[in-house]
Amino acid sequence: SKMVGLVAGMFEPKHGGSPEKAAVWELSEEARLKMDEGTSQLIAMAPDAKGGFSQDKYSSAHFRPFLALDCVEDDRPRPRDREEDITIHRDVTPNDLRRMLRDGRLNMPSTAFALMGLAWLEDNNLL
Repeated sequence: SKMVGLVAGMFEPKHGGSPEKAAVWELSEEARLKMDEGTSQLIAMAPDAKGGFSQDKYSSAHFRPFLALDCVEDDRPRPRDREEDITIHRDVTPNDLRRMLRDGRLNMPSTAFALMGLAWLEDNNLL
């Protein structure tokens, strides 16, 4: 079976990007979803982790996790990169996600951020 990952992407400040803008772009490109101005929320999962989470001790890449809530379908999504082979999984329940975590089906960054997202939802009484 294929490894599963959450929506993820890169941003480069020198090109006028921001972590929030990259998160919204990747949501459109990879999940075919967008933020609805009236209902959607983009929540920084670790606002106090300045610079994000280091990929590993050898890399300069850093992760900035966000939780996107109440998104809507994007009928004009951003184009995907040619090398991206993406299957979108809709209607994954929290229990489905926990099962995927236990079965080792998520890549390591997605595992960490899925756990953070579940904890945030629980802490905010949304689960």
